[in-house]
Amino acid sequence: MTGLTISADPTPISSASFNVLTAATYEIYGTHVPTTMQQGTTAILNVTVRNIGAKDGSTDVKFYVNDTLKETKNLFVQKASGTNTTQFAWNAAGVQPGNYLIKILAGNDEFTATVNVVQATCSDNINCADNEICNLSNQCEQLLCPPNQTAFNHTCIDCTKFDLDGNHNVDIFDVVAGLEYLSEGKQIFNEGCTARNQYKIDLFDLLILIDKI
Repeated sequence: MTGLTISADPTPISSASFNVLTAATYEIYGTHVPTTMQQGTTAILNVTVRNIGAKDGSTDVKFYVNDTLKETKNLFVQKASGTNTTQFAWNAAGVQPGNYLIKILAGNDEFTATVNVVQATCSDNINCADNEICNLSNQCEQLLCPPNQTAFNHTCIDCTKFDLDGNHNVDIFDVVAGLEYLSEGKQIFNEGCTARNQYKIDLFDLLILIDKI
């Protein structure tokens, strides 16, 4: 059988390798990953996958941060050195400053890089989260409110712990309000002083509330 040579951009493959790689075979051909990003910003990661096999096919492209799977996309790539590109978005809101390992898997190929998340700079409170203020060093700083207060709109306001429906009573209806907030995103009150992390409630906070009723 006469060997077939495929000439393709960006890189041709030899007749010998083409004859052996009859199935779709994927490799990560190119990536664009930032080395540094600020807290609260979103990084766009571009990944180009090449199929050096002799058949068209699709493969899962997986995006990890510190070995935690963030997203998976299925990508179709044509045979004979065909390429296709996909994107992942990583939002660093709530991410602490430091180095994070980025890992991308496609087929049996793997790409890794380190991204340094730095503290966000600010000029006013608008650039900071609701529970933060812009300090004199132009850094977003988390508000530390007293136990009877919660952070709201960049300041500390009075707060009644576990009064999630805002009627000044703590009862079973606050549990209902909390469940509707977690499942449907409905409005609640006094979240900051109720949540164990002084920011957002979760199911464990509601279990504590149930135990108190």
